[in-house]
Amino acid sequence: MITYIRKRDGSIVPFEGDKIEQAIFKAAKAVGGDDRSIAHNLAVQVISILEQKYNNAIPSVEDVQDIVEKVLIENGHAKTAKAYILYRKQHQDIREFKKLFLDIEETVDQYIGKVDWRINENSNMGFSLQGLNNHISTTVISKYWLNKIYPKEVRDAHVNGDFHIHDLGLLSVYCCGWDLKDLLLSGFTGVEGKVASKPPKHFRTALGQIVNFFYTLQGEAAGAQAFSNFDTYLAPFIYYDGLTYKEVKQAMQEFIFNLNVPTRVGFQTPFVNITMDLVVPGIMADEPVIIGGQLMDRTYKEFQKEMDMLNTAFAEVMMEGDASGRIFTFPIPTYNITKEFDWDSPVVDKVMEMTAKYGLPYFSNFINSDMKPEDARSMCLHPDEMMIVKIDGRVVRTTIGDLAQTYVEKYDDEGWAEATSNLQALTLNPDTYKVEWKNIKRFFRMYDNCMVTIETYDGKKIRVSRDHPVAVYTEEGITYKKASDVNEKDILLVLRKADDALNHEDIYIDEYKVDEDMAFLMGFFIADGNYLYDPREEFSSYQKERGIQFTFNDDDIDLIERVKDIVYRKFHYVMKFKKDPRYDHSLYGYFYNTEIARMFSNSGLRKYGGVPDIIFNARKEIIKSFLEGIFAGDGYDRGKELHINDQKLAEDLVLLYSLIGEPTTIRYRESSQTIRLQHPFYNKDAMVCKSSIDRTNAHTEESMKILSSDIALVKVKSIKLENLAYEQDFYDIELEENHYFVHSLGNITHNCCRLRLDNRELRKRGGGLFGANPLTGSIGVVTINMPRIGYLSKTKEEFLSRVERLMDIARTSLEIKREVLERLTQEGLYPYARFYLRDIYKRFGSYWKNHFNTIGLIGMNEALLNFMGVGIASEEGRSFALEVLDFMREKLRQYQEETGVLYNLEASPAEGASYRLAKKDKEMYPGIITCGQDEPYYTNSTQLPVDFTDDIFTALDLQEELQCKYTGGTVLHGFIGERISDVSTCKALVKKIAYNYKIPYYTITPTFSVCNEHGYIAGEHFTCPYCGKDCEVYSRVVGYYRPVQCWNNGKKEEFKDRKEFAV
Repeated sequence: MITYIRKRDGSIVPFEGDKIEQAIFKAAKAVGGDDRSIAHNLAVQVISILEQKYNNAIPSVEDVQDIVEKVLIENGHAKTAKAYILYRKQHQDIREFKKLFLDIEETVDQYIGKVDWRINENSNMGFSLQGLNNHISTTVISKYWLNKIYPKEVRDAHVNGDFHIHDLGLLSVYCCGWDLKDLLLSGFTGVEGKVASKPPKHFRTALGQIVNFFYTLQGEAAGAQAFSNFDTYLAPFIYYDGLTYKEVKQAMQEFIFNLNVPTRVGFQTPFVNITMDLVVPGIMADEPVIIGGQLMDRTYKEFQKEMDMLNTAFAEVMMEGDASGRIFTFPIPTYNITKEFDWDSPVVDKVMEMTAKYGLPYFSNFINSDMKPEDARSMCLHPDEMMIVKIDGRVVRTTIGDLAQTYVEKYDDEGWAEATSNLQALTLNPDTYKVEWKNIKRFFRMYDNCMVTIETYDGKKIRVSRDHPVAVYTEEGITYKKASDVNEKDILLVLRKADDALNHEDIYIDEYKVDEDMAFLMGFFIADGNYLYDPREEFSSYQKERGIQFTFNDDDIDLIERVKDIVYRKFHYVMKFKKDPRYDHSLYGYFYNTEIARMFSNSGLRKYGGVPDIIFNARKEIIKSFLEGIFAGDGYDRGKELHINDQKLAEDLVLLYSLIGEPTTIRYRESSQTIRLQHPFYNKDAMVCKSSIDRTNAHTEESMKILSSDIALVKVKSIKLENLAYEQDFYDIELEENHYFVHSLGNITHNCCRLRLDNRELRKRGGGLFGANPLTGSIGVVTINMPRIGYLSKTKEEFLSRVERLMDIARTSLEIKREVLERLTQEGLYPYARFYLRDIYKRFGSYWKNHFNTIGLIGMNEALLNFMGVGIASEEGRSFALEVLDFMREKLRQYQEETGVLYNLEASPAEGASYRLAKKDKEMYPGIITCGQDEPYYTNSTQLPVDFTDDIFTALDLQEELQCKYTGGTVLHGFIGERISDVSTCKALVKKIAYNYKIPYYTITPTFSVCNEHGYIAGEHFTCPYCGKDCEVYSRVVGYYRPVQCWNNGKKEEFKDRKEFAV
């Protein structure tokens, strides 16, 4: 017998059966019924079912109502059931409406009383009336998302703490990268009924429009707002206005002060990132500048002086801080570190001075970083076939597989993906037979279980799909055949020289110009040189380069003298020599200089592994001297041969010889490769040569064209067609012009893409930290609570199963959010975003096509401690963390293929989630391991625990592989105790990280304090060491600086635990 019932608030009260009858009769009357006895009989059935189902248990109100609906439908009272369901829904709405007002009352009281921890969830928001208004609105909008929009599984996962949906309090997108070029062309405009500005004609006007743009667009998004190429686009305005440095600095000061006034909703400043180029990017160098919305006659490369003025002024204003010495939190500048980065520039010195004092910049590492979207893996050449390409104007040798994986966003269902960078391939002009650099438009991938290997008589091989179009030479000139149709009678094309395509400018390694002598030395180093390493274990320089050594035959006096002379003239060092007692004629020449040794090492100069990229970017004479240096060590004059036991190096050398017009043959042996130099027009087996034509007086207009061309003709030696037991992936490119390109060791084939679909729409998508790339960003972020998974899981299979389940629910939430935002954008809820995304909509039919669905994670260190008893710094823990990240990446790849929507994996900053999820877990699972003694918190993403080490290089070593797994935002913060007093030390640290690690983004983050009386004070001082008054202590809470006093309790606890790096 049912005696009690559980109400919605959890209280237990006596069961009253007659209320069921009353509810049924009320619903019947609503549809015209008037027989009370029917209602009584139905109520008896309901009670009977309840007694059977809940014999010794207490049913809830919801349980009873579910059974009432079931009984009404089963007894044929559909109209009454519908009325009852409607009655039930109306009362639910009334209850929620009443609860909303009660919640608002409670929300206001908790904010004013500073009881709710969420007041400091975002430390960019101050306690204020604006903050209260924002707190109320975000509370309401959060409930709207959770109760009105998201299904129960999403709501439960967030509310229960299985994951955290970021920015629930805003009905908006997360972060956005905007196109500064569009603003300069269009002006700040596009919304009816609002003030419109024409495109800016002056520097101050442009900065003013940017301020208005950021504040306004921040009102339509939750997270960062970003512009790229900030200094490149604005520098010409300085010239056309005729501004002095003082005027530029004054304008920059106004801009930065305006951006840091807390007039954004919630008493906040806009969260702004700008990317500074410092030097005009190659892709923009020849673009006409924009002034007043018009394209001018001059180009961006002409305004380096003005760029330097702008960057210097920016750094100085940021360094000076406000009137009290406080930091300007925004804009956060990002500087791209490339191999061309001018470390000795006075502007860079200013950037480093700013870094040393306030730690503001982010550094984006393009030297060793493997930042690449891992969403595609294949095309018509085998992926390991080599290509020589220009990437943003710099010659690089890479595989077509790496190229097509790195510089695309996503392959569509037909196998196409647009190139996302300024890429050029070395191509053959079929009219002139000269090689030229031409743009790569897009990539194509396909799969085949058949592969064709073609070898020519000069020893070169290519591996292609059976249908790949191979360039062949016939009586009618150049044409092509399918690879499977090529035979041993065919004559193929190879590169003979590329004089006109080579660089004609000087190249440098640091401050040293690479001339013929330096190039010879580098070549000889690869042949017979090695680095001397520091053997002292007690020093941090242990096993790092300390000097350079060469090995000579002591009979080769001329070579010894030449190398000794170069070392002295270039570096002012007198080489020392010693005999090797093991060999009669072996002599070592060496000198010690750490800076020079590491400079060469950082340039890519290695004993093994190939030729450094800098040589491929050199002039012909430099390349020739480099090869002479190689030959001096590994060459044999008698047969004009090189014997190399490094295949990659041997293949690089073959290509270099071809580029400067010295053809070779290559023979592969089991443990080495032999390269034989030959006359440009002679090889008795390999080539259709000049001498045979001369003897038969067979010269024609076509033959003379060949002889003066950049190509040679070579005979096919063998063709091998293999049926594979698997589907092999192949790649190809589509070129804007020419359509014959150089690959492998100088082989020339046709780009098959051009033969397929020429008129397809091209789609360009991008990403970047803070969504910094133009017109990209993130729709929203969902962060998975890893520690809970670790605590609840018993096996790896269960761990990954739980991750998969939550990722699937996160995917559901993000896809729903994307649909909602797209609809609301079309309806005009975000009028400025709709205007500035208008071109994206025209191309793709949706405004947010370029924005990612982002899934992140938190607390992997604590997850491992809970799951296997070891942290992420252990080999076992790190190994499993990498396995989890690979698993998540593969899931995201699947989502992307299934939906056609961009997904990425982010190392979530998790300012509020770090505390919220740990706090929730401690309440639900008291035995769970978290960080923090007084307040719980979780370590961000896959970071090391904050108190693990004071050695930044230990942290880098342990974090490098993990951080490179992310395809969205990730950063390593170098927390140091206080200001770095020596700017050169700061510069050296930034440079060392860039050259020695693949970490994609990093910062140098000093702690400092601000006293209202005494201003900036280096280090952590909660009371002023001069006057004893309270100080604000500043550090990065996640990605940006705020006073520690403004942080939430979890982040304050983290700050207490942080072990700062010793520098």
